[in-house]
Amino acid sequence: LLSTYNPPPRSTKEDTYSVDYPQAFDVIVIGGGHAGTEAALAAARVGCQTLLISHSIETLGQMSCNPAIGGRQSLAASTA
Repeated sequence: LLSTYNPPPRSTKEDTYSVDYPQAFDVIVIGGGHAGTEAALAAARVGCQTLLISHSIETLGQMSCNPAIGGRQSLAASTA
């Protein structure tokens, strides 16, 4: 079945490009929010070469303060 598969032709648009990176990664996580940071950490802890891509280092790992998902308010409530 795979021998009959013909992939579509690659795009030839001028706005497409590729980047040759000198290092290979086992896991690439896109999005450095709370879940992305945890996913990258978990992969790195089990020995995977991991790349975490985020749009802003200032918000890396940032989490909502919604008490329903464990933000600051729930921490304050649990220690009161």
